[in-house]
Amino acid sequence: MSTSTDRQSGHPAEHFPISPSNTTTPDSSAAPAAKRRRRGESKSKTASYKRPRTVRVAPAGVPIPRKGVASFAYKICVFARRPDLVPRLGKREQYTYEVNNLEERLRFLASHLQITISFVNIKGGASKTTIAVYCGAIIANVTRLTVRVLPATQATATSTLALNSGIDPRDQLTVSGFAQVLKELPTYREQSARIPLTVNGLGVLSEDAAENVSKQYEFATTDFVDVVDAVHPNTDALLFDTGNDDVKDGSIVLEAVRRSDVVVFTATADKPVTLAKLGSSITTYLTDLTTDENISLSPGRHRSEKEISTQEKTKNSLAVVSGVGRKADPESYQKYTQRLNDAGEVVGNLGFEGKFHTIPWDSYMSTNIVANLDKIDKQTYLEFLKLCVLMYEKAAVLRGYNAETLGRTDAKATAEAHSPEPSNTGAFLRSASEVQVPTPESR
Repeated sequence: MSTSTDRQSGHPAEHFPISPSNTTTPDSSAAPAAKRRRRGESKSKTASYKRPRTVRVAPAGVPIPRKGVASFAYKICVFARRPDLVPRLGKREQYTYEVNNLEERLRFLASHLQITISFVNIKGGASKTTIAVYCGAIIANVTRLTVRVLPATQATATSTLALNSGIDPRDQLTVSGFAQVLKELPTYREQSARIPLTVNGLGVLSEDAAENVSKQYEFATTDFVDVVDAVHPNTDALLFDTGNDDVKDGSIVLEAVRRSDVVVFTATADKPVTLAKLGSSITTYLTDLTTDENISLSPGRHRSEKEISTQEKTKNSLAVVSGVGRKADPESYQKYTQRLNDAGEVVGNLGFEGKFHTIPWDSYMSTNIVANLDKIDKQTYLEFLKLCVLMYEKAAVLRGYNAETLGRTDAKATAEAHSPEPSNTGAFLRSASEVQVPTPESR
C-alpha cells in the first residue's frame, strides 16, 4: 500500500479530517505577484496596506507621556487606535503634572487675592513657625509676589522666625525695631527696604533676641497694629506666626486673628500635647463673638463684603497636622478637631466645619530647622503646595467669592451691581490688568 508523501520534504503527508472550521479560502491579496499573474488577476484588485494615522489622542486632563516606557506604550495604543488603553502616567510624570497644575492654580489665585493668614495653637511646639515659613516661601517662590511673615505675640523672643527662615542675625530686622523705623522713615518704600529677604523672596520681620528682652518687656498691641497697618497695604500675602499668649481682649494673638482672612490651626503628630490642644485652641477662638470694626475699614477689604467674625472664621478654618508617618492613617488625626473625653474618644462636636490637611514626616525637616524647599521630600513639597492653594480658596469663599472663578456668589453682588455709587474694590480682589508682578531685582 503506497502512502502519499510531501513533494518538498519527502516525508509522509499528514491527513486531517476536512471540516468547515479548518477549511480556508485562498486570499488573492496575500498571494505573491507571480501567482496572481498565473491566475489572471490584476494588481489593481489587491488592497494596499495603509498605516493608521498616528494622531496623538489622550483622555481629557491627562498629559501625553514624552519619554520612557509610558511613551512607548502610548504610541502602541495610538497606532492601534485604542485611546481607551492609554496607560497611566508613571509616578514621576504624575507628580510633575500635579505640581504644575497646583503652581498654576496658586499663581492665578495669588494674582487676584490679597490674603492674611494666622497660624494658631495655644501650645508651643505645634509647628506654627515651620508651617508659616514653608508656606510663605512657596508662595513667594512660585508667584514672585510680595510676601511677609512676622511674629504676632507679646513675648516676641519666643518666636523662631529668623532661625527657621535662615536669616543672617546681622541682617535681621525685629518687629519691634521695625515699629521704631516707622517713626523715622516716612514712606513704605524706605521702610520695606530694611526688611531682609530669604533666598525664596520671603520677607521676614523676626523676633527679638532673648537676651535683649526682660521679663517685664512686652511688645505693645498698639505697636503691632501700627506695623500691620504699614505692611498690609503693600503686601500680597501677610502671614502671622502667633505665640502662646492668653487669648483675651487687647492681646496681639486675638488682634492678629481678627485681622486675618483665614485661621490655620496647627499641631505636630509626634507631640500628643499639641494634638490635645488643637481642640482647645478652636474652642478658645470660638468664644470671641465680637466683630472688629476695623476689619471692614482696613485696606484690602471690599466695601460690600460682610464683616467676618472670629467665630465664623474659626468654624471654617483649616486644621493642619505635620509630621504624619507613612504608615499612619491621616484621617485618624481628624478626631482632635472634635470634643474628646479623657480616653481620647469623640464625645461631641466643637463646631469645626473647615478642612483638615496633613503634612507627611520629612527626614530633612526632622533634623534641620532652616527651611529649604530644595531639600525637603517631593511629597512634602506637594502637600505644602496643596495647603497654600487651600488657604487662598478658603479666603475667597469666606469673602463671598467663587473659589474657581473668583466671581461674587452672595446677594450683595446684585445690590452692588445696581448701586449708583462706584464700589471700592480694594486690594483683596484685583483685576488681572491691575496686577504687577515684581521682578526679583525690583524686590
